[in-house]
Amino acid sequence: MFEVLELDAEGWRRDGEPWVPTRPFYAVLGDPIAHSLSPAMQNAALMEREIDAEYHPVRIQASGLRRLKDSPVGQQLVGFNVTAPHKQAVSALCDGRTEQARDLGAVNTVKIEDGKWLGHNTDSGGVLTVVSQTWRDEERPERVVILGAGGSGRGAIDAMLRVAKRHDLWVLCDEAYEEIYFDRERTHHHIVSARTGTSPQTSQSVSVVAPTTLAADALATAVFVMEPERGIRFIGSFPQCACLIVDEGGRQWKSKGWRSANDLPNP
Repeated sequence: MFEVLELDAEGWRRDGEPWVPTRPFYAVLGDPIAHSLSPAMQNAALMEREIDAEYHPVRIQASGLRRLKDSPVGQQLVGFNVTAPHKQAVSALCDGRTEQARDLGAVNTVKIEDGKWLGHNTDSGGVLTVVSQTWRDEERPERVVILGAGGSGRGAIDAMLRVAKRHDLWVLCDEAYEEIYFDRERTHHHIVSARTGTSPQTSQSVSVVAPTTLAADALATAVFVMEPERGIRFIGSFPQCACLIVDEGGRQWKSKGWRSANDLPNP
């Protein structure tokens, strides 16, 4: 188990005590992060390649990412990996991104050059490699279910669009809107209503089925700022679209055409 680093206004801390790197170091950023296996894997790779550097887990909240980028101690990093829930937030802070990272709107690897963050996304390629080794062309599935539509989910969707036999309908579930807030009053997460100036509080989650992932993502965001009843009517106005809303009380609202996994025919 590797001790977790944290960054405060005065610098790096490990186990509550000030910590100063003695050589170049890399990190994996997340919240939580203590469970990550990346430090064991990456430090073993550094030793095998005889690279004079070290790799640490860093617990950081979304509100601290800008400080990490701008502070002198943050620039002691040579580069870092990103895990949940920061892949999209870090992508927005990057000074440059690969074409794939830009298309997905998420990064999991950042190289730092002259204080600038250069973002990459290897999630899609990793999933694609595993899937290609698992299924031969004639064995590729006709139906794929991806749980979650965060940074890693986007990479998985991109990979499956490349290998699945058909991909006319996809389900996106962005499930953690209410868990990641940017203020102590818990009134602002990453979606804000233009009418109220605060984040909507009426729904726990919104799942949308649409002809494309882009349409599903956009419609899910639109529905999230509406009252559930209005959101159901809104989705019903689009052909080939359906949605499931779980409101703050736990009640499920289903549009016409919504089918659960139990309703789907066997392949």
